[in-house]
Amino acid sequence: MRKKERKTDVDAEYLDMMVYNFKYAIEYNYPSVYMGYSIIDDDYLKEYWVKKSDWLKTLDILIECAIDEEEYEYCNEFKKIKELI
Repeated sequence: MRKKERKTDVDAEYLDMMVYNFKYAIEYNYPSVYMGYSIIDDDYLKEYWVKKSDWLKTLDILIECAIDEEEYEYCNEFKKIKELI
């Protein structure tokens, strides 16, 4: 399977949201950061949050996703966020 056929839900829009969510969580000293949601059915949403203790690992994953999507400017943003933590 080629790379484009294995497209994940991570794209530039998601990476942009994650930069915003991390900066917001840091600024307001939140214990977790919002990652997104999945629609389970018409009546149920599953939301995903990451605890502060896992932020560095999560940022590393996001950097890898940004590289895979060739969105290198987000790599720099996530590295800056890591420095803030």
